[in-house]
Amino acid sequence: MPSSPRGQAGAVAVLLGIAVIAAVLLYVPFLRGFFSPELDYSEGWNVMRQHMAMTGQPLYGTPPGTAITNYLPLSFYLVGLLGKLTGSFNLAGRIVSFVSQLGICFLLARWTFRLTGLRIAGVYTVLCFLCWVALADPKHLVINAPDLMALFFEISGFLIFFDGRFVSRKNIMASAFLMTCAFFTKPYMISLAGAVVLCTLVKRRWGNAVFYIVSGLIFTALASAGFVLLDGVHILSHLLRPRPYSVLMMGILNVTFFVAAIPGLILAKLHTKFLEQDTRRILLITLLATHLMSAFLCGGDGVAGNIFIETLAIDAVVLGAAFGGAVRSAGPVRVMLFLAPVLWPLLVVQAGTVQLQHEFAAWNRLPAELAAYDQAAAILRATPGPIVCEDLLLCYRAGKSSAFDPYFVKDQIRVGRLSEAAIDAMLVRQAFGAIEIGAPDDRHSPFRTMPQRFCAGFMRTLFAYYRPVLQTPFLTIFTPAAKDRLPSSPPAMVACDPPPPGSPAAAGHGRAGE
Repeated sequence: MPSSPRGQAGAVAVLLGIAVIAAVLLYVPFLRGFFSPELDYSEGWNVMRQHMAMTGQPLYGTPPGTAITNYLPLSFYLVGLLGKLTGSFNLAGRIVSFVSQLGICFLLARWTFRLTGLRIAGVYTVLCFLCWVALADPKHLVINAPDLMALFFEISGFLIFFDGRFVSRKNIMASAFLMTCAFFTKPYMISLAGAVVLCTLVKRRWGNAVFYIVSGLIFTALASAGFVLLDGVHILSHLLRPRPYSVLMMGILNVTFFVAAIPGLILAKLHTKFLEQDTRRILLITLLATHLMSAFLCGGDGVAGNIFIETLAIDAVVLGAAFGGAVRSAGPVRVMLFLAPVLWPLLVVQAGTVQLQHEFAAWNRLPAELAAYDQAAAILRATPGPIVCEDLLLCYRAGKSSAFDPYFVKDQIRVGRLSEAAIDAMLVRQAFGAIEIGAPDDRHSPFRTMPQRFCAGFMRTLFAYYRPVLQTPFLTIFTPAAKDRLPSSPPAMVACDPPPPGSPAAAGHGRAGE
């Protein structure tokens, strides 16, 4: 059915409005991706693993101690190979994320076009997805992290099923292979594979379902064997290491996500009736699979809002299909209501306003930040002995490794797997030549705010036994205090409690590498 002229006019106005919003939201994040020394704590963590993969160091050669590799390793090798060509692992990771983003947008547009027959609906899907990601966490558009690469693999595998409903065994194997790639890039990217199995079972195609599962298991077994040979036998102890889980955080994120999605849910309900029943069933199963996975896993420390990127992609397709339905049959006023899924979170939830202010402020501070970064790298490079960096990328630039992973150590203290007293005792002994504090999301001096990756007891001991040699609005470097200025006894221990609900540290800005 062709689109109505009145609906088409409203659609053009909607696309222009959302395109302007997208341009404003995306402008600074994309620029910062080419200049910022570190966009997120995960970048330094990923660079360290990419370097290990390219230099033959086993990623899982020993059990996790004060550092961990709790990703499967495919992204480290793919980004690492490109990094050897570009001369920078971090730049390579950002390029891969950007290209993956483009690929995802193409797949989402193609998927929506297949549903509606309207290219304009595909454009709407892409614009909604980009705006939502920019509102939720814009750094993921160009970050050195594997989320978008994994999502590209996952959607590609799902569309092989969706386009042909598995017309051949080759299609089934191709889909299973791509889903395996997604899993070995980001382990929680499995909900679309689950949706494929459920959809196949609902259609009572038992043979296809079994062949799909077996193919995936074979690919997983082969990949696991290869990576065990390359990277060590302790892979499971790394991947299954426990982490803190917050039911409260899960509830906050799910309520926020649901409130932001209300306009889209209403419009999708009203305007997707033109789709065939089988197609609506597949979309419903896919929505449930992705939403349930996100709803549960978002309470995990370090996962949080990252996992909703997958859900936002599926929501954008469903809403794009609804947009196509409205353009076909509705008048311009009703079509104009499709501005609401972007305006609602932007204006009512106010996430966009706050995020936009943050991004522009960060852009304005960039020259001073780069200067501080260069100065800090020079100090750390000249410091003898082991050092600790909250900004792992800064340690890497200085040609050193952090003596421990601050994010992981704090996590393990909170779950009772590491002793805070043992970590603090190293400070009392002044075992580190330098300690840097101030990774992204901790951009204030530690004298004014508690960095989210260190416990209160650690900070008290640090202030007692170390003195700042460089202090900027972006980072602080401490070196051991003179012996005659040391306290007679260590400060009293303070429990390493999780951040209070509603604080920036509790809002899901933990390491994306978790």
